[in-house]
Amino acid sequence: MSLRLRVEVRGLDDAVAKLEYFRKASQRLGRRVLSREGKRLKRLIWFFAPQRTGALRSSIRVFWGTNTVTVSVGGGSVNYVPYVEYGVRPHRIPKTGYKLLRWVDEEGQVHYAMRVYHPGYRGRHFLRRAMEEFVRGLWRRYKAEVDAEMFPG
Repeated sequence: MSLRLRVEVRGLDDAVAKLEYFRKASQRLGRRVLSREGKRLKRLIWFFAPQRTGALRSSIRVFWGTNTVTVSVGGGSVNYVPYVEYGVRPHRIPKTGYKLLRWVDEEGQVHYAMRVYHPGYRGRHFLRRAMEEFVRGLWRRYKAEVDAEMFPG
């Protein structure tokens, strides 16, 4: 006695076509969401950045690549971003090449000294706070975009 088995699959072409559509749509959505979210991340960093002279906030830049978004903070004359983010330990600031150190305090008084003892700075952690806020809503917004594109109605 011989047993014959015949398997017939119908509708496989439709499933493959749907999967290809979903793949292309997810790439398109990924680029669109990435572009929009890069702008949002820039706004969050700007919001959390301390505003004293405005140089730190104005140094925030966004660069878009093929499948990447790069947010740059600092550069040029704004080379103090790590100190603002992480803080510094108390330390001595010696004079370098000058006879005296000179600075103006908040009341507008001019001070001179041979050396200054910096009391330290705890850091603002503005980049970390911006990234935490950004990541908190990223997947929710991406899921909403995918749902709206894939399942309209």
